[in-house]
Amino acid sequence: MLLSQYRSIRIRHLLTGVVALFIPVASFAQEASSPSPTVGVVLSGGSAKGLAHIGVLRVLEEYGVPVHVVTGTSMGAIVGGLYAAGYTPSELDEIVREVDWAALFSGVGGSPDPPDANWASGQHVFALPLKNGLPTLPSNIVSGQQVFQLLARLTWRAHGARDFSKLRVPFAAVAADLETGEAVALTSGFLPDAIQASMALPAVFEPVKIGDRSFVDGGVVRNLPAQDAVELGASVLICSDVSDPLIPADSIDTALQTMTQVMLFEGDRSNKEQRALCDVTLRMQFARGTGMEFTRATNLIAFGDSAARASIDDILAVTRGSAPARSTFTPLPDTVNVSTISLSLDGRPDAAVLGKGLGLELPDSLTAVDLDGVLSKAYGTGRYRFVHYRTDSIAAAGAAGTDRSLVVQAERADRARLGFGLRYESTYKASLLLTGLFHGLGNPTSDLRLDLRLGQQIRIAGAYLYRATPGTAFAAGGSIGFTRTPVDVFDAGQTVAELRFDSYTADGLAGVAFGPRVNLAFRIHGEHLRGKTAIAPAAADSTSTFYTVGGQFRANWYDREYFPMRGAAIVAKSEFASAAIGGGATFSHHVVDLHGHLPFHRRASVMARATVGGSSGDGLPLNYVFMLGGANPQFIWPDRQFPFFGIENQELKGRAIQRFSLGVRVEPIDRLFASLEWNTGTTYEAWAFDPAQYLNAYGVTLGVGTPFGGIALRVGGLGFTEAPIFQVDFGSRF
Repeated sequence: MLLSQYRSIRIRHLLTGVVALFIPVASFAQEASSPSPTVGVVLSGGSAKGLAHIGVLRVLEEYGVPVHVVTGTSMGAIVGGLYAAGYTPSELDEIVREVDWAALFSGVGGSPDPPDANWASGQHVFALPLKNGLPTLPSNIVSGQQVFQLLARLTWRAHGARDFSKLRVPFAAVAADLETGEAVALTSGFLPDAIQASMALPAVFEPVKIGDRSFVDGGVVRNLPAQDAVELGASVLICSDVSDPLIPADSIDTALQTMTQVMLFEGDRSNKEQRALCDVTLRMQFARGTGMEFTRATNLIAFGDSAARASIDDILAVTRGSAPARSTFTPLPDTVNVSTISLSLDGRPDAAVLGKGLGLELPDSLTAVDLDGVLSKAYGTGRYRFVHYRTDSIAAAGAAGTDRSLVVQAERADRARLGFGLRYESTYKASLLLTGLFHGLGNPTSDLRLDLRLGQQIRIAGAYLYRATPGTAFAAGGSIGFTRTPVDVFDAGQTVAELRFDSYTADGLAGVAFGPRVNLAFRIHGEHLRGKTAIAPAAADSTSTFYTVGGQFRANWYDREYFPMRGAAIVAKSEFASAAIGGGATFSHHVVDLHGHLPFHRRASVMARATVGGSSGDGLPLNYVFMLGGANPQFIWPDRQFPFFGIENQELKGRAIQRFSLGVRVEPIDRLFASLEWNTGTTYEAWAFDPAQYLNAYGVTLGVGTPFGGIALRVGGLGFTEAPIFQVDFGSRF
């Protein structure tokens, strides 16, 4: 009905124009009395290809073409929604260049890492929910939490507008109702929710619930939302269309291509109907696969710019006489006073545990960054599938104009998950990690974790952690474990023996976990160690049992798990053993490891590391000596084994260690890294400071960050006269 009405209107305009050719005076009178065109800009979905819309908007702005209405689907909804919220094309250009798209779209079903394991993040490639003791497929591949938080930050200025017609430009985001398959134009509500609903690609992102309806990506039913712009009052439509065309029949060679073609049938039919409503269509076609190339933002935006310039005469012709766009939009201040809070967990109000985990003391003045940090802390506990928020105005008498009420909605994550990790590195070859993580056993804020590592290094462990609240809180727990690992013995740079250590451990800890970033704990440790010669001219077996008490401090502020470009990490640990506490051994062991990255350019940073440690006592166990060597990091006894270019893994051993490094890391394109590093240091049998004994080594690392972990090729040597050592590291960290 709408299509036929719209076409009849356009026919009447055409007949009026024909009559005007023969009646100039009447034509002039008609033109003088006709209303100015209302310009609608229609932005299609298309994943990364939709970044071309920014180039189109930039050209419209340059030529002074007013935009009275904007509609978008999927990526078009992101660009259109931000534009409607007041961002200029130049600001949108800057935003899409700064977004870490790979991180935004990474992760399968959430991470199973425990809340205090920030120093061991990145251990799992993916996690599967456990139902009745069996793994099942997750409801989504990518967690939408990071997407929501990004949209909530970016649209902060529009949080006060619940009617999208009151934005700087009236806006509609098109999504698909999951139950009916109906295309729905979302024109009111909370702007981040509407945009996320429009881009919630089925099976990749979870459906977005708004009220009692669930929505998925609008591209499955109406990828080019032209009729929605008409419904918002547009009389002239400029359509930016990056939809994929049907695949030519002679290019379909696989079953997957056949399925893709069938899925495109309905979308192609809808696109044809919507294009018929457009006055100017900028139809941009890209090579298949471009939809995932977010790193090509510059080229994609330029493509849209070129397409708009090629059609600018047509655009100016149909928009001639249109009045400037006017708006009464008032952006939300950068800081608002939040005086009340409303909590909902799994649809039920008064979620006390969630409230404690947020760590807010109201009333308080908060910004978008503040609230983003609150959400990150709560979500980082691993207990929630999502944690969303909005701020509502308060109409109470006497309330300040910026007073807001904070509304937080969360849904619990699966109470049991099975995580998988895979790692390959030059020394120990392939390893597999299986982790079972169980939330809420015995206490709503407890975690039980079971680990099984298989490979040349074997580890079986179980750990239970109790926390008073999910956020900054007292934590206590215990763990038991078994570890088997080989250790090479060197003489004059040559391997002369291999020892095999079997370690049985039990630990108890109590301390404070400041969210997922910082952990301070007191630890009691008991260990039974068996050392056995696996390869050697003569046997040198040993057995010891000992107990230690000590403390540890760990913090990690890195910007990403693999190949960080900014931030710092600290590990400080001290242990003491005495015959007074059992075991007959008396020794102490201390280590401090500091490393960080300081950016000096958007794609370059200086990196530095300092490691200092020492041990004392006659009863120091063999596995407590410091080991230096190998370019790849090690995760069995990570506070005793440290990487060093130019020498083999574990080649240097001693009771004391001094290691320093300085280097530069660059990221020429997203997720591709190169590092140049200098190492210096050595180990001692007794504490000394003698830089003349330091080894000096140089190394180069080439790395790629992937959803399955980092891939690194490291090459290093002692000066330029020694043969370089090549080492490979791929996959998870465990």
